[in-house]
Amino acid sequence: MSPPPPPPFWKSVATTGALLLFLLALEQLHLSRRRPYVPAVVAALVHDLVHHGPNDEDELGLQAGYYEELFGASRDATRANDPEAEWQQTIRIDESHRRVAEYMLYELKPDLDFVGAGGERIVTNRYGMADRACSEAKPAGTRRIAFLGDSLVRGLGAPFGRALEPRFEEWLDATQRDDAVKSYEVLNFGVEGYRLTQILDVACRRVPPFQPDALLLGISDLGASRNFAWHLARLVHEGIDLRYPFLKELVARAGITARATFAEADARLVPLRREILGGCLREIRARADALHAPLVALLIPTVIESDRLPERFVEMRALLRELAIPTLDLLDTFADAGDLAPLRVSRVDHHPNEAGYGMILARLKRRLSADPATATLLLGHAVR
Repeated sequence: MSPPPPPPFWKSVATTGALLLFLLALEQLHLSRRRPYVPAVVAALVHDLVHHGPNDEDELGLQAGYYEELFGASRDATRANDPEAEWQQTIRIDESHRRVAEYMLYELKPDLDFVGAGGERIVTNRYGMADRACSEAKPAGTRRIAFLGDSLVRGLGAPFGRALEPRFEEWLDATQRDDAVKSYEVLNFGVEGYRLTQILDVACRRVPPFQPDALLLGISDLGASRNFAWHLARLVHEGIDLRYPFLKELVARAGITARATFAEADARLVPLRREILGGCLREIRARADALHAPLVALLIPTVIESDRLPERFVEMRALLRELAIPTLDLLDTFADAGDLAPLRVSRVDHHPNEAGYGMILARLKRRLSADPATATLLLGHAVR
């Protein structure tokens, strides 16, 4: 039996044209073009179909395993049948980090200068900061800002010296010096993957010897993600001291033991998320007060559509307001950027690249200029 003849050419053209018109209609229904009469359910479906990148659910799944992948772990391992194998796979350190059998679990190695497997030049000073050389004692006439956070503070995604922290320091030193301040230093205490519970320990133990004049706490959507509890769960599993009384009380209330699986520990901590994050912020502020160094929070965006960021920061913004922590909000940095691809590492890695960090710095300078009180806390005076 012979196969049926192919459809006439005009039918193929008509079908292709109809498909293109349908896709164009979907694009016009994208959330960025949404009008009030478009039902929210329909708009959400269209957003998932046409936006360039993972949908929100998929992205959160990627994010949940993102930092573990940075250290060579596999997301598939978190679904292993053997609970102990599951735990072993949640942290595997790469060549630029070292494992420590204490509260922070891992840290950057000191005195590095090499090109990693991914092609990134990795540089650290003798204190294990992703930063240029510095002394522990603050030089005379220097205003020193301790910059704390995760990968966006560390500068992942840009060449060494071209991320946010070093360019912020260059701008301060070039434009903001006066008779009282001969130079500025911004010390980079950022480490990729650090949760707020780890950043707390940086503020309490690593920062004080450097005698900072101000603390700048960088908070990203990666650092404030739903997998915030990974660090605490790991400490309990390994029997490592939780160090801070409020964390011990909250973890005890959650009923987590070393025998719990990773999924069980994470699920038990989720309902206490707000108390854990709020407790960390209170403790960081208290340590800053003890150093007579004002604390300023900095909300730093990853390079995704700006309308997807605010909901991820609702809880954090509320906590910062309640605790009266001055905040510089940069989440609208990429609102008018148009095509985001040239500003981030890749389609699925939303860290800024050099150009993206440049835009974040420009927005930071604008926010500081518009907020003399907060600028004075950081710089010692309003922006000139």
